[in-house]
This record gives sequence, structure tokens and C-alpha cells, in this order.
Amino acid sequence: MKKLPILLLALFVSVSCDNSTAKYSINISGLEDGARVYLIDQITTEPIKTGVIENGVLSLKGKTERDAFMSIASDGSEWVFPFFNDGKPIQVNFEQKTLKGSSLNDRLNFSHHKNNEAYDKYDQFVAELETLPEEEIMARLEEYQTVLQNYSDVYLEIIEENKDNIIPVAFLQHVPPPAMDRVEELLASDAPAASHPFVLELQRQKELYELLRKAQADSKQAFIGQKFTDLEENDPLGISHNLSEYVGHGKWVLVDFWASWCGPCKAELPYVVSAYKNFHGKGFDIVGLSLDKELDPWVDAIEEWEMPWIHLSDLKEWESQVVEVYGVNSIPDNLLIDPEGTIVARGLRGEALEAKLAEIFD
Repeated sequence: MKKLPILLLALFVSVSCDNSTAKYSINISGLEDGARVYLIDQITTEPIKTGVIENGVLSLKGKTERDAFMSIASDGSEWVFPFFNDGKPIQVNFEQKTLKGSSLNDRLNFSHHKNNEAYDKYDQFVAELETLPEEEIMARLEEYQTVLQNYSDVYLEIIEENKDNIIPVAFLQHVPPPAMDRVEELLASDAPAASHPFVLELQRQKELYELLRKAQADSKQAFIGQKFTDLEENDPLGISHNLSEYVGHGKWVLVDFWASWCGPCKAELPYVVSAYKNFHGKGFDIVGLSLDKELDPWVDAIEEWEMPWIHLSDLKEWESQVVEVYGVNSIPDNLLIDPEGTIVARGLRGEALEAKLAEIFD
């Protein structure tokens, strides 16, 4: 979801104008000449000023709201420096990965490094897990929880050490799950960070996201009780088939929306396979409608993931006709269609699929 700029009410009282804005003066070094640098407003995520390094340095000057949450980034480095514009000069060195300024920003820079170091350990462990077979991943889930908790402990330490200032603002976009309750307590309090414009915008976006998600869910549920809509797509051999060849002819059919590139689809697969094995002999079938874009990965996944049912795709990814016809905006997703061709359920994930089939057949 694109971030929407927050609307700030202008204050027209002359005696307060000097307190509502602050000048910034940022000196940047540690990059090669020609590297472009961006001063970014973290609320809009858009650059408000850019410049190019010349003779090893660059100076950016201007004015923003006081304590605006901002960052410095460059095409010449992956490192990003968050800071608050409190009116004090800032020194940024990309080579040394340092930001120096007021005591507030010095403390933020220290916390930023501390958080990144802890997160990198967590990220490296996750990257290692992703290379392992599913059974080995499952065997190391307890270890994963420990690594996640270790990162969360460092994160919460930063939050607790700074609950009397606005530094927590810089760490509220990506909250580790174990720290969520404490962060919500902080935001519900009168802590300085809770009323910062950046935090208010995050909360507004969260509320908007929940509304959109509910609207999408309601839209998907609108298909329940309707007859299925026919469509035509190819099987892995390139032979064209209509969905109506398999649906509405006396069997219960699960129309499964998936793709070979979809990690959650693979995670959901054991439940789908189990349902197929347990109920196929009783009159249950599956038609897989893939949102793949290339033939080979699609065919390879069907074989590798051992999916012994019917598969169709127009290989158009999110431009596939199934997206429009059935309102598919995320995968995995599915439709359960009764023997007469009426959609009776949608989004049966995990054990819910087999429970529904047991209710039908048993």
C-alpha cells in the first residue's frame, strides 16, 4: 500500500510559528563524487531534497516541521541514516556509517546500530532456515523462537530506554511479534513517541489497511451462494480446457488458486494433499488454477510438490483472468463448489478444509 501524506494543520498564531518549524543543516561525506544523496520525509517516503557529492562532500539546508522524522540515503550505499530535525546541525559519514548531531540524534544513531546488529543475527538465521528441507525447518522451530526472542529483547531494550523521548518513533514500523503488546501499551500512553505525527500516520494507515482487508474479505465472501463462472485455460501440455469440464458434474470440487513462486502456497500444500488423499475416493476433486507466469516453474512445482490433480493456467500471473473473474487479490485462496456447481465456501485454509469435507462426507 502506498503511504499517503499526512495532512498537518497550519498554525497561524505568530507567537508559535518559530516553535513549529526548524532549520536543518546536513553535511554529508564518505561517498564517491557523483553519488546522489536523498533527504527523505519518512511520512511520505518521498525525497524532499536531493544533491550530488562534489569533492567528497555535500551540504543540504532547509526547513521542516520541528522534530520531523527524516532520513538520509544514497544511490552509492545501502545504509540509511534516520534522524529527527531538532534544528541542530547533522554530520553524516557513509563510509564510517555514522550520524552525529544533537544528543537526541547521537542516541538514535547508537540505537539504530544496536537494533541492526541484533536484527542481522535474526535475518541470517532465517536465511539459513530457508535453504533447508521442510522437515528440518520444523525440527528447528524452537531454535527459531529463541533467536526471534533474542532480537525482540534487544528491540524492547531500546524502546524501554527511550520511552521518555521520541526515539521509539524510528523503530515502530517493524515490530517483532513478541514485542507487540509492549509497543501497543506505549502507544496507548502519554509517552512522547505516541503523539508524534509519524506514529499518528502509522496508526491511520493501520486502520485504513484493516478497512481495506475487511472490504476485500466481504467482496470474496460475496461469491458464496452463486454458481461458478466458467473460464478457459490451458493444461501443462498446452491443451485448452474449460473449468466447466470439471465442475458441476456430481463431485465436490476445490478450485485452488496458487503459484509456484508463492511460499505460503507451499506451506498450505500439506493440508490440501491430505484432504485430496482422504476424500478423493468419496467424490472430491481439485482443480488448480495457477497464477504463474512461466511454464517451466509451474510444471516443475506440480511434479516436485506432488500435486496429482488437474492443473490449468493462462500464465499471466496477476493479469490472469481468474483475478478478475473471482476477485483473487492474494494467494493461497480457494473455492469449494458443490456437485451442482454452487460455491459454498471460500478461503478454507489449514485444517478448516479437511474439517469442512469431513462435515460433508461423514
